[in-house]
Amino acid sequence: MPRGTRRSFEERISDLDKEIERTQEKLNGLVKEKETLSSMKEEAEMKSLMGFLHEKGVGINEVIAKFS
Repeated sequence: MPRGTRRSFEERISDLDKEIERTQEKLNGLVKEKETLSSMKEEAEMKSLMGFLHEKGVGINEVIAKFS
């Protein structure tokens, strides 16, 4: 039973280039999403820290002075 026509090297390379481009776009999207989540996490941690300091009646300048 014949397998059909064999694709040329150029066609296969072109297909691989397209697949690489799609994969790179997906990777770029994932990296951007990770950066966004990291920023959101940092912001939440800062809010939590600020809330804690406020609750304890400690100002930012006091904390900076203590660790300087």
